[in-house]
Amino acid sequence: MKSYQIVRYLPFHQTIWDDFVAKNRNATFLFYRNFMEYHQDRFEDASLLFFNQQKLVGILPGHRVEKRFCSHRGLTYAGLILNEKMGISEIESIFNQLLIHLKKSNFDALEIKIIPAFYQEKYGSAIEYLLFQKGAKLLRRDLNFLIDLQAPLVLSKNKKQISKKGIPPRLSIEKTTGFDSFWNNILIPALRVQYNTQPVHNLKEISLLANRFPDNIQQYQADYEGKCVAGITLFVDKKTVKTQYVAANETGKKINALDYLYVDLLKKFKQEDFRYFDLGHTNTDSGTKFNSSLTLYKERLGGRPVNADCYLLNL
Repeated sequence: MKSYQIVRYLPFHQTIWDDFVAKNRNATFLFYRNFMEYHQDRFEDASLLFFNQQKLVGILPGHRVEKRFCSHRGLTYAGLILNEKMGISEIESIFNQLLIHLKKSNFDALEIKIIPAFYQEKYGSAIEYLLFQKGAKLLRRDLNFLIDLQAPLVLSKNKKQISKKGIPPRLSIEKTTGFDSFWNNILIPALRVQYNTQPVHNLKEISLLANRFPDNIQQYQADYEGKCVAGITLFVDKKTVKTQYVAANETGKKINALDYLYVDLLKKFKQEDFRYFDLGHTNTDSGTKFNSSLTLYKERLGGRPVNADCYLLNL
């Protein structure tokens, strides 16, 4: 059995960490330290690096919550990212040594999100198997709605009509580098009224991240008579597009601005040969319930559910 050196992440590791993310086909821009650390004040970072004879072969983004290692509540998905050439025996070895390391570091449980298969260019399910083997319990499962852009678009009758009609004269759709109008006038009020919540990222944070990752974080909005009435914030990576934030005001709802915006974006990224359009999940109450109206809306756009799982393993 190979022996791995497991090291807690420190700031001087940033270059080697980011280089590993850049070269690994199963990692996305969410794992770069400049993304992970925008909210470092909210989490006690406990990320780990795995070395074999001084060569970095794996990383695990994570933080501590009391005596639980969480990978990673501040990210949409996380998980153990390993050298793509590793076989199951090597993965088992590194996983076993991880569990020993966590116990020695005074953790009593591992909470781990699984990176969805469609974000992994070289997908393998070894970690899921090892979690099952060790008796891990499914902590949360979300219905994540996905559109296959390599297949013909499957729109509902209403969405097909919108696609055929094209964008109305007084409505325009554009990509913008500014988030202020959408955030302050559309998104924040909509989330407050509909869900009594607020965006995970505040305006300062999303603007900072978009400045750091301009190709990955994109803002599109629908303007009616020159005013923003709806918008969608996208996270783009690995030929997959994810809707991070979606909202419309009352005017936008009346004129179906989001429908026009969605259809326009689906056509755009399909033409650009993207693989998937991730509509996000519709769940509440730790995944045990789903919003039926939001689910129906995503289904009418052609979305089909793909499970997004999080496991808990007591050590």
